[in-house]
This record gives sequence, structure tokens and C-alpha cells, in this order.
Amino acid sequence: MQIRQSVDCVIIVAQEVSNFGEYDPFVYPYCEYLKSIGLVDHVIKYTPHNGNAMQRETQKRQIGIDFAKSGGYTHFFCLDCDEYYFPDELQQAKEELCFHGCGGAVVSMRTYYKSPSFMLENPESYYVPFIHTLHQNTTTGPKNRYPFYVDPTRKINTANVKLLDNIFMNHFSYIRIDIEKKINNSTARNNLYKKKYLYKEFNEAKAGDFIQLFEQKIIDVGDKFGIDAKIKEFKTTKSEIQKTDQG
Repeated sequence: MQIRQSVDCVIIVAQEVSNFGEYDPFVYPYCEYLKSIGLVDHVIKYTPHNGNAMQRETQKRQIGIDFAKSGGYTHFFCLDCDEYYFPDELQQAKEELCFHGCGGAVVSMRTYYKSPSFMLENPESYYVPFIHTLHQNTTTGPKNRYPFYVDPTRKINTANVKLLDNIFMNHFSYIRIDIEKKINNSTARNNLYKKKYLYKEFNEAKAGDFIQLFEQKIIDVGDKFGIDAKIKEFKTTKSEIQKTDQG
């Protein structure tokens, strides 16, 4: 809903079995529901097979990129489902990018924790790739050289990249009903398992607290997106999904 008016096409590459084998029957029915109401144009089902978690994430992103190529699109950007942009910032950034005529852009990130109202005090120290020009040889992944520090699965094979300082990606990274489910399926789970304090810290967090995991405070910025962070996950029929969406 945040980006629908700013793009010509939304492609979902979804998997109902996580990179670590956890099955979620909610995923595909919900994706098809989003398609039925016009928020999504295409749903591509992905089943992880070979490779480690990073290789699988790279494969998913490349599948989306290649599908966009086949549709004749000129630009693209990859998002995960917990990443949000303010529509006015997105539109302004699009215009700036077109004016500069570069091959792509990166933006800074704000990370949210436990609640849509709780944001880490400082932006992340790394960036996220924003809109890039799409070519027939466009690839993503850790083997590519990229001029900014980003998630390795998002490194695009271009050097002509600009930093935009008038837009942020808002990352709902640690907003989950079930934080244990997130950690069990995270590519960083082995490192997170070592942090014994994590669950207690998450469950007890309140505005102004120092969060040990991120080594900084969370501040209350208010819910600017109006997203229901407590939406029930395992709704497996369209009627159940519609009932929840209607309140």
C-alpha cells in the first residue's frame, strides 16, 4: 500500500517453507489475496533447494529481477515485506534520481523495534539499494562489486550509484508477534542464539530503553504508517483474511 501508486508493477517472490525448513500455510493464500485486490501484479512461488541461506536469498532477488526484465521494465528496486517508504519521500526521490540520470541509488535506514511507534535513535550504519536502472545483464548478489556497504544479496552490478539523503527506508525488522519465529529463520540466527538476553529485552522494551542488541535507545515517534502489527499470521482462507482486514 505504501508504494503501489509510485510503481507500475509489484512482483512478489514468496516461499512457504523457510530457508531452515519451517512451513507457513498462510503465505501463498495471502499473496493471492493481495493480487486479487490489485496491490500485487504477479506472485512467483519459490521453493528453496540448493545452497545456504544467503545464496537462496540472492536467488529470490534475481528471480524477481529477471521477471521484471521479461516485462520490459526500465527500473526496479527490491524490498522485503517489512520495509516501508513514505509515499511523498518516495515520489521526490524518484524525481531526483531521474534528474541526476545515474544508474541507481542507495538510501539510509531507520530500524523499528517491537512496535511501529518505537524507532532506534540512530540510523543504521549501512545502506539499502533503492531504485536502479534495469538492463538485460543486471544481476544481484555478493559476487558483484558495489560502491556502498549493503546487504550482500542486494549488491547490483553497477558502480554509478548515488546516495540520496532526503529519503529513508523504514525497517520493521524487529516488529513481530513471534520474535522466536523470526530468529529461528534469520540468516543471522547462529549469532542471535548466543544473545541470551534477547527475548527478555524484546518482551520488556519500552520507549527510552537502551536496547543491548543494537547498543542504542529506542524512542517513541508515534505510529506514522497505521499498520496493524498484531495481525494474525495463520489465516489460511480468503474469508478469514478479509474478516481481519475489515477489523
